[in-house]
Amino acid sequence: MGSRHSTAGGATVVMVVALLVAACAPHAPEPAPSVSAPSVTSRAPSPTGSPLVDPTVEAVQAPILTAYRGYWDAQVRVLKDPGAYADLTGGNWAQVQQVAVDKALANLASTAQLYAKNGIANVGEPVLAPVVSKVVPGQSAAIADCVDGTNWQPVYTTSGKSAAAPGQALRLVVNSTAIFYAGRWVVSDSLVDRQSTC
Repeated sequence: MGSRHSTAGGATVVMVVALLVAACAPHAPEPAPSVSAPSVTSRAPSPTGSPLVDPTVEAVQAPILTAYRGYWDAQVRVLKDPGAYADLTGGNWAQVQQVAVDKALANLASTAQLYAKNGIANVGEPVLAPVVSKVVPGQSAAIADCVDGTNWQPVYTTSGKSAAAPGQALRLVVNSTAIFYAGRWVVSDSLVDRQSTC
């Protein structure tokens, strides 16, 4: 996500997954793009309001949004119990790899390790409002979202106290990329725009 997770004094972390790519994290190669496929763009990619979506985008967005929501479901599971995912070679990652590859997978793996090391876990769940904003049919898609983390926060597991960075906005714009890989849509990258709220 364009901004990164960080710790303050080695312990405080922000609420949305976005660390630097971990070199040892599991990943899948991104397929080579084709330059011949036309892209389709919605007329209003903003995650707020009532967008007027191009009919062509609307026709293909259901499986893309299903994959995107699956990716967020995986994030919630991993960050609710990061210790179970701290071992990057563990079997728990198999399900996550069905919905996340490349930077999205590496960032989540890095965050799980950071959370486990610092005794942090997320509680609750985020509220999503994703919109498919651009599609290259059968190849890639852009997704704009307004993620409301009001009820999805990192806490120290021993005390229950907040581990979120002070002043962190609770509603953030998140821009993600999904790719069509191995016969399915998966999320390959997800960036938080920390300069924008929604």
